[in-house]
Amino acid sequence: MHAKKIDVDPSTGKDIRIDDPNTGWLSVISALHYHLLLPSESRFLINGIGAIALLLLAISGTVLWWPGLRSWKRGFLVDFRWSFKRITRDFHNVVGLLALTFIGIWSLSGQILSGLNRSVRW
Repeated sequence: MHAKKIDVDPSTGKDIRIDDPNTGWLSVISALHYHLLLPSESRFLINGIGAIALLLLAISGTVLWWPGLRSWKRGFLVDFRWSFKRITRDFHNVVGLLALTFIGIWSLSGQILSGLNRSVRW
C-alpha cells in the first residue's frame, strides 16, 4: 500500500497526525493477508495449488454424496423421522450440496486469478 492516513482538524483544516500504514503491526497483518508474507511469484503458485485442492475436495464430496440415479431426489431432502444422527447427516449433505456451486466458482476464480490458467487474461 502506498497511501497515508491523515487526520485533519475539521475546524481549521490543519493536519493533526500523519500515519504511514506500511509501518507497525498492521502492515504485517496486511502482508500476511494479501501476500502470505511471500514474494508475488510464490504467493500466486500457492494460491493456485490451494484452489485446485479446493476443487478436488468439492468433486470428491459430490462423488461421496451422490445417492445414485434411482434415488437422487433423496439426496436433496432431510427426513425428520429418523434419529438425530441421521438428521444431522442429511442436513450436512444438503447444505454441502447447496454450497457446492459457490465453492466451485470460488475455486475456479482462484485458479484464474492466481495465473495457473494462462488462457484467461485480465
